Amino acid sequence: MRRPGEQSKPYHPIGVSRWVIFKPITHAVDSTDMGTNAHKTTILVTLMLALVVALFAAPAQAASRDPKVKGSGAGFSATEGPSSARTTATGGALPEFGTQFHGMWSSYTDSQRAMVLDVLKANGVTTVRLDVSWAMLSPDGPTWNAAGTQKVARVIDMITDRGLAPMVMIWMTPSWVTGSTDERVAPSSPSELRHWQNFTQELAARFPQVRDWEIWNEPNSDDFMRGADATVYAKLLDAAYKGIKSGNPAARVIFGGTQYVDTPWIVSALKAGAQGRYDIMGVHPYMAVGDLPPTSPDTDGIWRMSHLPTLREAMLKFGDDKPIWFTEFGWRVGSVGTENGELGVSESTQAKYLAETLRLVSTRYSYVTRVFWYRDLADNNSSTSSGYGLVQPNGTPKPALSQIPALYSSV
Repeated sequence: MRRPGEQSKPYHPIGVSRWVIFKPITHAVDSTDMGTNAHKTTILVTLMLALVVALFAAPAQAASRDPKVKGSGAGFSATEGPSSARTTATGGALPEFGTQFHGMWSSYTDSQRAMVLDVLKANGVTTVRLDVSWAMLSPDGPTWNAAGTQKVARVIDMITDRGLAPMVMIWMTPSWVTGSTDERVAPSSPSELRHWQNFTQELAARFPQVRDWEIWNEPNSDDFMRGADATVYAKLLDAAYKGIKSGNPAARVIFGGTQYVDTPWIVSALKAGAQGRYDIMGVHPYMAVGDLPPTSPDTDGIWRMSHLPTLREAMLKFGDDKPIWFTEFGWRVGSVGTENGELGVSESTQAKYLAETLRLVSTRYSYVTRVFWYRDLADNNSSTSSGYGLVQPNGTPKPALSQIPALYSSV
């Protein structure tokens, strides 16, 4: 909101249950048929045992082929799957918990990246959101920059080597595409969109270990996509969807997380052609008044997390029965001013609001299947965003992060 920055169902091989109940044979066996019946019984028992073995083997075989399982050949993280699902006492599933990871920023050293990822992993994080710039990868033309490509590959490897699932948010247009030195101008003409589609296709093909690709950051805000035009975004999303699916058919495309739960803007994009061109809807449900709890009622429209049902209803009207992810959310520790959005909270309240959000999702917003807290490191590089960070510069997790293992183990 202020800066760059589903759970799979359990596998059942026969649709309803992996368990098969065999009804015992109750009729009497004539002694004259004992030899024949014994032979038939042996065959029947053998067939029954083979079926049972097949039923139990099927999930394991599927897992060995499942691109989400590390080592299967496609490189997807094993953390992305049914093992992440936790059910609360009320029957709802807690969403998979992730954080923003600004590992591509030049202010991060490799040792700092490793430290942050290790702390996140040790405290229950299973997935991270990484922002990657098109302008960095292809600054001078369609040919990829070697240094930029190597850096992206190295950072993604650092993520997946720890068993974390990367979601990559792509944005930032190189000047050779649009003729503008402003990287936040999105490609919009047919020729510009062809370059964008080609780039996304190659990106998805080069990094098959990335299953999830988010298209742009807060495109409904002029701060991040100049003009914030829903029609421009619909074309951008459509081109990226085609490119990514061509580069990796198993990949998923995430509608770029909007600043707040901006249902009217999202509906405009859906009407303009975004309908059906994404697998997951992304939103950033920050509270416009920075110290309000997530339970605040929907009295202020898009500025409340409680506006989610309105968005869900709108999506369903377009036939888009898709999961919703919070690709950013959070509360800042400490105020940076007196305006609504500048207000902050204490560390204990930050932890409380995070826990309340997870409970809200499990009980009221079951269609929200993954959430990413903004952000990873409280490094004081930005007075407005550092307070969101869950990891102190010395590697100490804030209470909001250190509570995650207990929250997920208690359900």
